[in-house]
Amino acid sequence: MAKQKLRIDSVIDYRLSHSYAETLQQFKLTPGKFFRVVNEAYRDGVVDKDGKEQCLVIERPTLDNYLGEVIAGDRGKFPDGTHLSKKNNVNLVEIVLEPLVLKIPETPVSEAPKTPVTYQDASREQKIQIIREGVINHPAKDDSSPNGAFQFFKDHDLAGLMQNSPHLRKKDSPQALMELYDRERKLDLFDRSQLHYLGRWEIQEKGMWRGEKGRLLGVEAVEDVLWRLMPNYRDASREEKIRLIRKHAINYPAKNDDSQNGMWQFFIDYRLAGLMNSSPHLRKKGSPIALMESYDKERKVGLFDRSQQEYLGRWEIKENGMWQGEEGRLLGVEAVEDVLWQQIPNYRDASREEKIRLIRKHVINHPAKDDGSQNGAAQFFRDHGLGGLMNSSPHLRKPGSPPALMESYDRERRLGLFDKSKGDYLVMREAS
Repeated sequence: MAKQKLRIDSVIDYRLSHSYAETLQQFKLTPGKFFRVVNEAYRDGVVDKDGKEQCLVIERPTLDNYLGEVIAGDRGKFPDGTHLSKKNNVNLVEIVLEPLVLKIPETPVSEAPKTPVTYQDASREQKIQIIREGVINHPAKDDSSPNGAFQFFKDHDLAGLMQNSPHLRKKDSPQALMELYDRERKLDLFDRSQLHYLGRWEIQEKGMWRGEKGRLLGVEAVEDVLWRLMPNYRDASREEKIRLIRKHAINYPAKNDDSQNGMWQFFIDYRLAGLMNSSPHLRKKGSPIALMESYDKERKVGLFDRSQQEYLGRWEIKENGMWQGEEGRLLGVEAVEDVLWQQIPNYRDASREEKIRLIRKHVINHPAKDDGSQNGAAQFFRDHGLGGLMNSSPHLRKPGSPPALMESYDRERRLGLFDKSKGDYLVMREAS
């Protein structure tokens, strides 16, 4: 027993001053037997937890060889204990990233590098781009899956690392693996205070939107997309943010020319379809309105605050089925009111009689596109984004009817615009 204890002490002492490979060679140990020696040394108090981890660190060239053998099928797995070393975790990630090459330079072609830029030699910003192209956009085996990063590490035989490493905040998480690598290498890839950064949500994985962390990650994802794709959005005033959202997201071109779902297409094209469709924190799945509401509520921007002079109407963010049900009926009323408030000066605070006068002037007498038509009100609502509401709402007594649209609004808000018992009132032909 004393002889065995002395052997363990000798192996550990030698290992702490020599490399992993040299130790195996010196004592003619297999990786498995060496791991058992280290475990016994830890159990007997020869080394503490940090000392155990230090013993299991594999120098970079040897680790690189082991990975090559695993990928080639010449070795069934990494040596026992490899994943217990944080340094091994980080080195393995770096080893599989370093061969990647910058494929799509962000600089103009005339300024593009003459020779390919490898990950190893890339700047921080170039590293981010390489990770997006080579890791995040790595083809997943399931074409419908967004888990390119997971597939990348799996294809490079690091699935076991993601599953077994005690240094990751979450098992089977390519996000957590990249966070560990970034933290240890101090690259600040995820630093949102910088102009260019990698969104944590870009590294997609199953279940990523669940729980409180998932809810906050969803908010961060929406904010990242808005920051990145809208010039000056990050530091813009509330009013300027609203203008930018209308210009770049609401008016984003939809793939279906007949569709008005510009913001839905905007989020689809910028990788937030999974968030929109599967987040348990949205009041309605597949809803860009609900997604923007969640972001606005958490960040307290007040985009939809109707008490302000300038605000974003929820109905401006078009989506399929938005006028259905009781919620859709009330949204339709809100939409009519928003248009009247925003397009008719002083309408919001006007008296009933003044509202009638303003409606006649700005709505009923709105110029129709067809000079022979008297449908000024219909043209008014179409010109201000309510053609879909007027034509498809199931809550109107007659589809496509501006009088029916105004009646619905008037009835809900109890303004009495059509009340014949009053001195002045709107009649149906005036609004037709």
